[in-house]
Amino acid sequence: MLGNYPEEVTKASWRVDDLVGEAAELRARGVPVQDLPELGTVDRIADLSFALAAWLVDPDHDWIGLLQLNDPAMGPRSAAIGTGQTDGPDPGPETEGPAARNHRTWEDRYARK
Repeated sequence: MLGNYPEEVTKASWRVDDLVGEAAELRARGVPVQDLPELGTVDRIADLSFALAAWLVDPDHDWIGLLQLNDPAMGPRSAAIGTGQTDGPDPGPETEGPAARNHRTWEDRYARK
């Protein structure tokens, strides 16, 4: 079991260059980064051999992952770019629908001050 949430599936994940720094900034802004002892987390960060990883849960209880690849030129062997996935630039937030509402919720709740 990953934490105390019924849905234990990562819904999305982002690659970051400095996972420790990103996790510290999120915690400083009040975003709880999950402690997952079953994955051997140290300071809420797991070593997955190919990457360091951390997870947070959004206001709708969706799991969000952050990955810092050990070798940014190499992705995990099981990862494939498919429909709805991209390594390109962020297309920006949606302006309507549930995704836009979630985006606004996160911005309002954890905005840099």
